[in-house]
Amino acid sequence: MPATPYAPAPTPAQVPSYAPPTLTEEQELSMLESQAAMLEQQLEQIKKRLEELNK
Repeated sequence: MPATPYAPAPTPAQVPSYAPPTLTEEQELSMLESQAAMLEQQLEQIKKRLEELNK
């Protein structure tokens, strides 16, 4: 079997466990409000571009 240049996949013992940071209710609310505002801006940009393309 030829050698491959790729490293073997890590075993479960080598994979670091990751737990997302816990947020307070206020932090989560702020984060979600920011995400909602960003998505609303993106949606408006998409709608504007669709109007331009449909002319």
